[in-house]
Amino acid sequence: MSTTPSSPADLTPKRPSFYLSVAQVRESGLLTPERWAELEAEMERRLSLPRDSEGRSITSHILADLSPYGRYLYPHMDHEPNWGYPKKEILSVILTDQERAFLEKHALGAQSARRDAQRLEKADKILWSLWDGWVTDDDRYWESVGEYLDEVSEGDDPLTDDNAQVAYLWAARPQVVIHDLDASDVVEHLVCDRGWEDMGIDDLNGVKELQSALDAFVKANETVVSYTPDYTKAIILPRLPTNTLPTPS
Repeated sequence: MSTTPSSPADLTPKRPSFYLSVAQVRESGLLTPERWAELEAEMERRLSLPRDSEGRSITSHILADLSPYGRYLYPHMDHEPNWGYPKKEILSVILTDQERAFLEKHALGAQSARRDAQRLEKADKILWSLWDGWVTDDDRYWESVGEYLDEVSEGDDPLTDDNAQVAYLWAARPQVVIHDLDASDVVEHLVCDRGWEDMGIDDLNGVKELQSALDAFVKANETVVSYTPDYTKAIILPRLPTNTLPTPS
């Protein structure tokens, strides 16, 4: 039985997929400093500026050597300084298979743990019984430490797992939901969608009255707030069995 020879494209090795950024790998701390320095040096070595027909450097693009998978040209992205994406692509091919698998499994968790440890080191530590305000575990929010402790002590809540109670919570600070409303912003999409080419806010009637109404609306809702973590304050919790958790006075 005869077979058809594979085409060159079929023989080209497939590049390994890798979704972590260079920053995520670096900040995970899972690679030794020596190994990371080696990888950083190799990433820089594999980057070069392309040149035009007259030998002048083209600074809007970068050439990345992804050997053994080829060389690729990447454009400069304003939102990604220092050629972050091409470096990530290089990193994906210079990591070993074992390193790549280990990082994809553990890097995000390790990065988060290191970030929290750094924040905790810098934060003011406040004893739980001295804090009267909202708290958060960076995911869920509670109106008070007592509300959190009550939830921990309830038998039907996942927080009652043996290791569920954390050693600390972050304070949560309020932020006003509506800071201001501008009449031009409110009607902009209507002007753009339904107006003529050069139509603007000055072509409408009642703009001053609309702005006054919006200002009154903002004033009426100045007490409507949401909460966001305050990483400058760590609320230190009691470490007690869930069935003996105290209730704050």
